[in-house]
Amino acid sequence: MASKIDNWEIPIPEQTLRSLSKKISDHVPAIPSSTNSSNEPAQVDSSSEQTYLTLLSALLATASSPSLPTTHRTASCNALCALVERSLLSTSPSIATSLWTTSTWTSMLIIFLTQSNSAPAKPMRQVLMALTTTLLALPCSTTVGASPLPLEAQTSRDEGLRTLFDVLFARDPRDGGEHTMVKPALQALNHFVLKKAVPARELLREFRAWRTGKKEECKGGPGWEDIEMFLKGVFAWVPPRDTALAAGTLAANLVGGVKGWVDALAPMQGARAVWVEPLVRMMRKEPDAVLDFKIHVFPGLFGVDLEGYYGFLKHLRFDEVEGTYDHAVLEKEGGGDFGLKMFFLALQAGKEIGLVVEVDSPPTAPAISFHKSQIRVSDAHICRLLTHASPIIRRSALSLIVSSSSTTRPFTRLSLHHLRRALPLLHADTDANSRGEVLGLEKRLLSRLKGATATLTKGLRGAGPNNQAPPNDNTTSTAPSARDGLRAHIAFLSWYLTFLALELRPCASYQRHITALKALVLVVKSGLDASVPEQFRPRHGGSEIKWPLGVTLCGPWLRRSLLDRVMDPFDDVRAGAAWLVRVLIPAESRESETAEVDLQVLLPFLRRAERDMLKSGRADLADGVARAYEILFERCVAVAAEGRKEGAAESMAAGEAFWNSPLGMVRMLVGDWEKAIEVANKNVAIAVSQFPMHGTVASLRYILDRSDFYSMVILGEHGRVADIWKDVHLRLSYCANATWKFVKQVLCVDAPEGYMPDELDEDEDLTTKHILSYSWRALKETSVMMRVIIGKAPVIYSSRSGVLHPSDVHSLGQLCFTQLAELRHRGAFSTVAQTFAVCCSRCINSDVPELASLPETWYEQALLCISNKSSTITRRSAGIPSLITGVLSANPSDAFFDRVICSLRSLAELRGGAYANIGGSLPQVHAMNCLKAIFTAAKLSAASDPYIAGTLDLASKQLGSSLWPIRNCGLMLFRALIDRLLGTGETQNWSEQDAPKSSRLSYDKYPILLDIIVNLLRAGRPPAAVGVQESSEPDLGPKAATGSSGTEGVFPALQILQRAPPPNSWREEIIDLVFVLLPSPNWHVRDMAARTLAALLRREEYSLLPDILFSGEAWWTKSQNALHGKLLLLKQVVKVQKGAVSIGVLDELAVVFQDLSNRTEELFINNCCPFTKAAFVDAFVSYGKLNASNSRTIDLPHRLNDIFSDEMSIQFSLVIGDYKSQNNECGGSASLRTSLAQYMALRSWPPCTSHTHDIPDAAEFLDVLVTNVNTDPNAVDAALQLFGKGLTRLQIPLSQRINLIIKLQFFVDSTEDSSVKSTALDIMWRLTESSSHHGSLSAMDLSADFSSMVDTKSMFATNISPSVAEGTVRLFGAVIEMELGKQGHWTPWLAAKLDDFNRVLGVMVKDTNPFSQRMSAILSLDALSFAWTAPYDTFLQHQPPLLNTKLITYDFLNDDDDEIRDIAARVAARIVASTSVGNSSQYQHLIPLAAANTLITHLARAHRDSSALSATALRRLIAPGVAPYLTSSPSLRPPPLPSLGRDLNLALHAPPTLFAAEKQNLFLDPLLCTAHWTTLLRHTTSIARPDVHAALAWLQDAVVYLTRLAAEEEKTATQGATAKASAALGWASNEDAFAGAWRVVCVADVLLTWADRVEAAAPRRAQAAADGVGTRVRRMMREFADAMGGEGGHEMLARSAERVLRESVEREVARVWTGVGRVLRELGLDGE
Repeated sequence: MASKIDNWEIPIPEQTLRSLSKKISDHVPAIPSSTNSSNEPAQVDSSSEQTYLTLLSALLATASSPSLPTTHRTASCNALCALVERSLLSTSPSIATSLWTTSTWTSMLIIFLTQSNSAPAKPMRQVLMALTTTLLALPCSTTVGASPLPLEAQTSRDEGLRTLFDVLFARDPRDGGEHTMVKPALQALNHFVLKKAVPARELLREFRAWRTGKKEECKGGPGWEDIEMFLKGVFAWVPPRDTALAAGTLAANLVGGVKGWVDALAPMQGARAVWVEPLVRMMRKEPDAVLDFKIHVFPGLFGVDLEGYYGFLKHLRFDEVEGTYDHAVLEKEGGGDFGLKMFFLALQAGKEIGLVVEVDSPPTAPAISFHKSQIRVSDAHICRLLTHASPIIRRSALSLIVSSSSTTRPFTRLSLHHLRRALPLLHADTDANSRGEVLGLEKRLLSRLKGATATLTKGLRGAGPNNQAPPNDNTTSTAPSARDGLRAHIAFLSWYLTFLALELRPCASYQRHITALKALVLVVKSGLDASVPEQFRPRHGGSEIKWPLGVTLCGPWLRRSLLDRVMDPFDDVRAGAAWLVRVLIPAESRESETAEVDLQVLLPFLRRAERDMLKSGRADLADGVARAYEILFERCVAVAAEGRKEGAAESMAAGEAFWNSPLGMVRMLVGDWEKAIEVANKNVAIAVSQFPMHGTVASLRYILDRSDFYSMVILGEHGRVADIWKDVHLRLSYCANATWKFVKQVLCVDAPEGYMPDELDEDEDLTTKHILSYSWRALKETSVMMRVIIGKAPVIYSSRSGVLHPSDVHSLGQLCFTQLAELRHRGAFSTVAQTFAVCCSRCINSDVPELASLPETWYEQALLCISNKSSTITRRSAGIPSLITGVLSANPSDAFFDRVICSLRSLAELRGGAYANIGGSLPQVHAMNCLKAIFTAAKLSAASDPYIAGTLDLASKQLGSSLWPIRNCGLMLFRALIDRLLGTGETQNWSEQDAPKSSRLSYDKYPILLDIIVNLLRAGRPPAAVGVQESSEPDLGPKAATGSSGTEGVFPALQILQRAPPPNSWREEIIDLVFVLLPSPNWHVRDMAARTLAALLRREEYSLLPDILFSGEAWWTKSQNALHGKLLLLKQVVKVQKGAVSIGVLDELAVVFQDLSNRTEELFINNCCPFTKAAFVDAFVSYGKLNASNSRTIDLPHRLNDIFSDEMSIQFSLVIGDYKSQNNECGGSASLRTSLAQYMALRSWPPCTSHTHDIPDAAEFLDVLVTNVNTDPNAVDAALQLFGKGLTRLQIPLSQRINLIIKLQFFVDSTEDSSVKSTALDIMWRLTESSSHHGSLSAMDLSADFSSMVDTKSMFATNISPSVAEGTVRLFGAVIEMELGKQGHWTPWLAAKLDDFNRVLGVMVKDTNPFSQRMSAILSLDALSFAWTAPYDTFLQHQPPLLNTKLITYDFLNDDDDEIRDIAARVAARIVASTSVGNSSQYQHLIPLAAANTLITHLARAHRDSSALSATALRRLIAPGVAPYLTSSPSLRPPPLPSLGRDLNLALHAPPTLFAAEKQNLFLDPLLCTAHWTTLLRHTTSIARPDVHAALAWLQDAVVYLTRLAAEEEKTATQGATAKASAALGWASNEDAFAGAWRVVCVADVLLTWADRVEAAAPRRAQAAADGVGTRVRRMMREFADAMGGEGGHEMLARSAERVLRESVEREVARVWTGVGRVLRELGLDGE
């Protein structure tokens, strides 16, 4: 509403403001003119001064208006700032000081704070500049100790600073509520300090005065403590990401501003900088925000204080002199590896700004040193953390290695070595963000490799005879020669390219595939391959570094791998592979000087891909085929452009192959589509099973969507479109309509998921899923193709050439309209909606009149559709809302938008009764769904913003409708609008456990929202609040689920208030209205009201709660609902206190609950309602838990304690029995028993006075519970759960842990209730887990009954509960560890127990088991500690049990779940450390893949003589999954080795499936496991000859089978071809087949290694000793390598076989030379 200040209307109109800005000097008295620049004070008459002050007040009022449009606010800020800045030039003292005397400066500061969140950045920046300029204009404002500021200015400035301090430091950032003023407050302080408008020292003095005014303690010397406290408050605003940058900038500028004088205080405070302590404390307090600190805080602080940076690194526990770090200390101080994370993040940040460099140094060198204004870090200490378990540490270490301020600086040899070891592990990371950061660092790696090789090559050309590298400050005196360095870099680059090709193998994981493809894209774009087309290479500037070597990336191996990945199941993998094929295969053609190479590669691949797609109909295969057609089409376009096929764009010669011209390919695909439609119309079954059309349509879509298709491809002579292309588009339109006619019968029924055409009812091979998939995918691809045509195809108009007539566009658009109006399949109409939006946009922007008018026509038809289909109601109105949003998104003009909104509101506001007699028609439903779609469309957000308030009012009114469909749609619309205002989607998925969150909602911008909230709250008032008599009977049971229209509107209102507290002016009224809801008869309303009040109440109001809630007479005897709601409020007040709660809050709550305790008699003892009694007890339970979590004594009401005093067992039994016998029909008694049981559990918790506690009450409590376990199992279970939570915070003495475990065992033996059993088992495990972490588990001495509890037979009983079985398994490892501690060494009985343990784990480790079972098994395994180092008899050293446990650990390292793998890595570290010599910390904190490598190395070293391990490893290598563990008895023989040919036949000839079952374990890499067992077997010395001969026989059969496969494949691939063709998608592209072939190579490697070792041990009878195994295997490998090197094999397999042969021959030659040398020595000729 407009107001006035004298003659000025507020707000001042925008045009008036613009005029004022142009002539602002005319309104400021005593401005010196250009001719009179005198600075003499001038006198101003009172009328002129009053006019000026009036204008100033009017401008301030206008700028303060909360609801100004963007341009209006900009104009008001411009005028205000101009007036202020010109006022500073006035020679009148009264005018100059008026900025201070009228509080103008403070008012402008408030404007900046309150409006910055919603106003444009530029005018707010202008206001901040004006504030700063005004401060700088004050005399002596930058000189501390000079003449004081004027009193008015001093007062206003100090008031403004106090306001900023209040915003920033008066409350915790983690509290709920608005924080919209925090960011501008930080920006204001930063600008004042940066411009020295408020010197840093003066700012801190004012901050100290503000703190004193708050009466807070100030310890420490003057100055230092103030800075620490100030920085602590600033750093607290880093975790909220929107304020992180401003907080970091302010901290850096403040430290830079005080550095000069604060350095003098440093000696008194130690060597650390003033910012170190507050920074470290805040990072430890907010560990999730460490990356925000690294990005926004570290660079600025380190840049202004290098010495402080070095001190910060030392503060993180790095030794100052030795330069080494103590990992244990870091873990203890930082909570896990937090200290190490901070250290590496700090190093990474320092290196990015050039303060840190890594140096090549031995492992004994200092880890960190300070030299010549640089911090040097040893690469030996960094490299070993590349495989650390923490992703932050891994990435930071990689960043430190690859990053450098100079991209030409060579890598150290050690760095390149460790990169080879680490990159394969980092590429397999399951976290996409981590892989993305690794790829970013690999881009830097390539850039630095390019720069280093170029520099080294250039240095060699100008180097001296010794080829020494030029001196460099960053290299040490032991740097290698330039030639050796260049060779090392080239060798690494060669390895890197081979590694990326290897990562594309068929059986690798998705993570490896996508990371390798993205890395290859980086390699291509780096310019390494000069044959890559110019547009894909970097554009070199004059000083751009180029690669000094030429590399051809695409060879047969990579080409084959890329084509295989084009048919990958994952879309982004297919896209990446297709892009690389487009780039690299044409490059290969140019390299070989023939354009036919790409054709000979692509055509066989395309035939196979299309064959596979037609067999299965899978969407991923169809997309792969479509991408292949696009690649082939690009080749056709290139040929046509080069003139190789004359006239290919206009015509196609008879009999010419389709791939020779773009037109031929498109016509062929259109023909295939027409054929598929014809088949579908004749026989649906054949069409679905043999002729899926979506692959063909997708191929057309990819071709038509090319950027050059309509601009170049279809153009004929003189830029005209050939008529034949018009015919093609007519056929496409016909196919689109024909496809719709077929699929509509499936997709337009109300339940398309279950529809089956009548003619297919008897077809057993086809299900509704097949029919729906065929129809949906056909429509989806057709609609996307139509979108491309409508959006890109040129339209014929006047003399303009094109392929579509306006009538064609109309026809396609009308088809989209019809589809949206009739479709019921959500995915279908979502896809068509996008096509319709493109059609509307094309029409609106068209210069063809008949097209431009189409959206208006469709809008009118949509309104008719809303009315005509109002009897067909779906919850979201199907595709009708998309009709409206499609038209609006194309024409979001103000007039049309307003017209649409008004029309829809009119329809939505119609009364339901008016349509009650017309078949139940409700157009309101469709209208509100259309409105919801408009306000949730991102493209329409700006245009729809002015209509939010009115639509909110409409939705709130519809919440009171008597018709449920209208009420439901009104609620969905209301929630959608609130989500729009809050910027979240939480109201659509409300959870009662969600904690209230702060939001950016501005009530000033939408003032009507508060009226709506108040109206909703009033409508939801309970009957007693509006004068209706309330029943005295409690209404608390199942009726809580019922509600009225008024009740439904209460919930969204309460949700808004929880996330956006109301302004102070409305707060009292709203709180009163929410209080009125506490007595509601609806339980959910009471609970939500309590949650909302808990979020709205302030700390200082807590002490008033008892009087507010419980004052007056005993009203609760009449209204149990009211009592229940108020008790819920107290409970929620406790629950909203999150994390560490301040002492003041705890004291306030103590007063509240002391008062509540005094009312125990009337509220509990004399109360007859079990529900409210339970709520009373629950409030105290919550309060007790809060005190315990904050290390406070649990204070409980004495009167309630009296119930359970002395004879605890008797009294508890009486209570349970009493409440179970009374009111059995009332469910409330059960909740009361549960609450009382939890209360007793809370009483058993000891006081929180220390970390180690005696707990006699806990043992007594368990005795009481076990006697009542069958009386009320649910109450006992709840009490046990709370009891267990209390134990987790204690360090219980060993003897008492034993006692508790024994007592908990009674629960397992005394009840059949599975919940109680599993809870008891869980607590027992936690007690043993605590002991294992403190190294005392092996010292526990429990009864034999406890050991017998983990019986393997009971674990696999069919009637046992899964939770009980899992709990028992978790204890199994603890039992073995405790028994082993009692014995002191391994015994045969313990070995048998361990064998049982292994059998259980061997069953549970399978990936087909649920996660909970596998987790229980690994947690049980994690309990073993002493087991790995305990002494054992000689007989056990090579026996199965201990080895099987290690093998099971290896299997857990390959589990599909990250959490299980991480625990397994911890177990593997203990195993490896048990036999390691020296420092074993290097094995700690490894990622699972690295832990698996170390575990295999340990097995190969510690058990190299174990024949049982060798036999099992060989079996795992040959037949994974078949008898994977060692047998416990020699009489038990493992099954024979399965035939590879039989297994591969099953895999290669498996029937195609439309819906393939996903693998259970997506992490397992068969090739990596094969490599592990190969490594182990190559280092063992005890492979038995029978095992060798069995492996040899298997190898021979496998080689024969695979060579036959390769020969058949080669014959098929080259049949009819004139040159070499591609074998992509052949048998070797199958995951199982490739893995089997790879095992063949590895088995051959193992056998050759064994044969060479045996022959070397018996050189005089070598062939006899090895039984000729070596010769036979080499012959087989030669045959295998030749077969794999042909078209029917795989290049990777061929290279691997050649490598195995080469290494064997090298060993043979070395053995022969050794024999020759020995003979020469025997003859005495060795010296000759």
